Amino acid sequence: MSGYPAVWVQVEFTRSGPQTCPGFVEQADGDVVYVQLVHMGFVHHVWVPMDRLKKRSLRPQARR
Repeated sequence: MSGYPAVWVQVEFTRSGPQTCPGFVEQADGDVVYVQLVHMGFVHHVWVPMDRLKKRSLRPQARR
């Protein structure tokens, strides 16, 4: 993966259980990726398997 693609990532938190959160891939290493996501107002950086990701697209920003 090149750049910082936008993804949906499935993660499991100890208190709130499984969640699907928007995030960005920062680094890929074989079959796992390092993802930055925000959950409950906090930034998280986690390694997750590729099968827990789904690509998402961002809307183009309007010109001002």
